[in-house]
Amino acid sequence: SLHCQPPAAALAQPLAGMPRGVPPSSPPKALQRKPKSTAAPPDLRLRYGGTVHHRSAETSDDGASSSEAPQKYAGLVNSMFEFMCGPVFRADGMVHLTERDNFVDLGCGHGQVLLAVREVCPTCRCWGVELDEACFRVACAGAHDAAAVWAQEAAPVGIVHGSIDDCFVDGADRRDHECIMIDRHGCEEIEMLDLAEALSHVTVVFLFLGEWANLRLRDKLLQVLPVGARIVTQAFQMGEDWPPDAETWIGGEQMGHPWFLYRVTEALKADPRMRSNEELARRFGTHWIQPPPNNYKPAHKRRQVLQQKQQQKQNVQELTVERRDDLRCLQVHVVEYEPPRPLIGLSLVIAAVVVWVAVVYVALVAKILPQTGIAALDWARGDTYLCHALPMTLVTLVIFRYWGWLSMEFFKNA
Repeated sequence: SLHCQPPAAALAQPLAGMPRGVPPSSPPKALQRKPKSTAAPPDLRLRYGGTVHHRSAETSDDGASSSEAPQKYAGLVNSMFEFMCGPVFRADGMVHLTERDNFVDLGCGHGQVLLAVREVCPTCRCWGVELDEACFRVACAGAHDAAAVWAQEAAPVGIVHGSIDDCFVDGADRRDHECIMIDRHGCEEIEMLDLAEALSHVTVVFLFLGEWANLRLRDKLLQVLPVGARIVTQAFQMGEDWPPDAETWIGGEQMGHPWFLYRVTEALKADPRMRSNEELARRFGTHWIQPPPNNYKPAHKRRQVLQQKQQQKQNVQELTVERRDDLRCLQVHVVEYEPPRPLIGLSLVIAAVVVWVAVVYVALVAKILPQTGIAALDWARGDTYLCHALPMTLVTLVIFRYWGWLSMEFFKNA
């Protein structure tokens, strides 16, 4: 089916009733977790993105959207997507795209990366997959808007409304998905696409999902992608066991973003570390079915925090060394070694045994013995208080012990 629409009408349909520049946002979903003793079922559709991936434009004082203001995406601040992605995918960049490349953005969001790739390399095959319906509509509208400035030889941009999991389905569960192909005239053509088959021919994969999602997809990508394929990630790496083949910074190390390049090789496909979930279980656990809180903390941010802690520790050590000769600033406490005293421990044990024997004698044994003529023993024989009071305390002991156990169970399972 082929139909053409002017860019204005294409924007009006998917974004009716919405202000320009402000994308729709879906209500936040609470993180769901399963019991720690069980893992997610194999047929469960995982949500690799989340509400933090929604892009929201900064607004000015009068409430109008400002296209020049920096925008937030996955907890990071960035500028225009051409500035971000252009230096990465250019001929002199980290990833040189050619007309023979097949580029896919898994979780394309609003489609900015797809448009940047189309701007840098007009003739390569370029398509993306997005699960969120609102983001999918914004991506289609953005492609309609940008199609007017594409080069004359530019190939269409494809956008699929579907889950990333559909790219790794095998067997009878595989099905075709509708791929909206938008050409340089703003015309839409619906192409039926088998995502699993299409991914097996991809040469460049782009991911901006998070550490947890990258670890979830690492094994699947190595199984499906051909040898020589490249994986490009922004801010988030593919795990500690897989170092990047190349790394670059866009915008400087203080305020910019790191980009990582990984190449698929035969050795990586056969590496058991890449095929296991050991690192995923160690860092996040296997019970999450949506991105956990630490998923959106990039590796370079963690390294900065670790470097700051190490620097603080080194500063304290240097300060101690500088003041080691100043006795007024240092207080040295010498603790002398005290040998163990077995006599004290033995005396405590003997005292406890004597008290226990006396209590048992007064409460039980003295009542069955005859008169002895000894005042203390005969007093114990005629006692009617302790022999009743001590057994009665056992009831209260059981009650209070049960209450203590019950309160601890409530506290642990709160």
